Amino acid sequence: ADGFRLAVQRISLLEALAERTEIVVPATSLAELRRLLAHQAEAVRITLADSRRHVQFTVGRTELVTVALEGMFPNYHALIPASAHANVTVEAQEFAHCVRSAMTMNGNLSVIRLAPSQKPGGIGQLAVTSQAAEVGDSEGSIDAVMDGDPVRIAFNGKYLADALDAMDGKVVLQA
Repeated sequence: ADGFRLAVQRISLLEALAERTEIVVPATSLAELRRLLAHQAEAVRITLADSRRHVQFTVGRTELVTVALEGMFPNYHALIPASAHANVTVEAQEFAHCVRSAMTMNGNLSVIRLAPSQKPGGIGQLAVTSQAAEVGDSEGSIDAVMDGDPVRIAFNGKYLADALDAMDGKVVLQA
């Protein structure tokens, strides 16, 4: 990873493990595994070497071996609030398109501001804006379903767009 982004995904195992095991796999290795799985419907066999330094992913007749990163995964539970005061639900691809449109003003350096607004019944809009002193402002909005009090928040546009590119269907933003 790059020291700024954090991702966690929990998956079901076909066979139970004898003991709890935690490893940190480099993002580049996971990207390569994702590429291998793009056209496969097979299960992935994951083998951890006795030294716990090497991880092998087997997909069909293809094997990917990587070195596990040293150290522990950050305690992300301490970073993410346990409860949310507001939920905004949007379509991931529509949201990604709106974010990328707002980023055209400043490229990857864009600060993307999100401002939900709500009408009676939970129907609302999510305004997506970006400002560039020399170029001007970019404003867009998408339909959203809201629950709770509207909260304004800002993100690095590149990080937000990268996260949305990995998602499908509906996305729930919690604040």
